[in-house]
Parts: sequence; C-alpha cells; structure tokens
Amino acid sequence: MIAHSRLNAASSIRYDGLRSIDADLRPMGLFGLVESREVEVNKRKLESYRNLLEGRLAVLIDASTDTVESMAGERPPQHADPTDRASMETDRSFILRMRDRDRKLINKIEDALKRIEEGSFGTCIECGEIISEKRLKARPVTTLCIDCKEEAEIIESKQAG
Repeated sequence: MIAHSRLNAASSIRYDGLRSIDADLRPMGLFGLVESREVEVNKRKLESYRNLLEGRLAVLIDASTDTVESMAGERPPQHADPTDRASMETDRSFILRMRDRDRKLINKIEDALKRIEEGSFGTCIECGEIISEKRLKARPVTTLCIDCKEEAEIIESKQAG
C-alpha cells in the first residue's frame, strides 16, 4: 500500500491492479478514495471559514460606509485655532489610513472567498502544500504556508536592509 505522499499531477496510484486514481485530485482517504465523512468534515470547515470571512467583510464594509458618511457631512470650522486644525487633520489622516488598510483587507477577504469557491482555499500558492489549520485559523486570508511565508519575509528583510 502506498502511504500518503506528495505525487506530481501526472502520477496515478494503482491498487491491486483493479483501479487507477489520479493522486492529486483530492486528499486521499483509505485506499486512495476520498471518504464521505472526510469530505463532510472538509465541507463544514470550508463553510465555517466562509462564514467567518463574510462576517469580517460585512463589518469592514459597514465601518468604511460609516466613515465615508461621517466625513461627507463634516465641515471643518472656519476660524479654528491652528493647533486644533492640526489635531483634526491628524485624526482625519489616521482614520483614512485605517480605512485604506481595511480596503486592502477587504480585497484579501474577497480573494479568499473566491479561492473557497474555486476549491483552492488552504493551499499554498508557492509550493502547493496544504496550509496548516492553525495558520488558517489565525489568518484565514493567507495564501502562503508558514515555510513559504518565512522564506518571503527573509527575502524581504534582505532587500530592505
């Protein structure tokens, strides 16, 4: 019997000469077949990630809508003290930076939801390995496994330094 190992897309597994199964289509269960219980667990996990991501997306969109509405109706005082104006501008700049970060996160969440639909959620885009459950729980929008992320950070720090 062949153990669970990484096989390339062209490979197939032959069991007792009876059946040939493409090894890279799905996570393999007993005898190379995806077990229905395993599929059900994976569907539930994906659905929980989808719900989590959709919830975060709704909160971020609500916050950005509130910000736009409050800034649209806001008129700065005409004769304010320069210190007060500077303070207001600093606050406004901070809020806008936060909304820009939120916008980037919204894009990442939408990409993660698209990966769930396509069936590629939880797979590293660099090496193709499965991203650990622990990492996905901490950062469900991630596209890299921990090893590839560490490697990318090392390269980034070398380029910056």
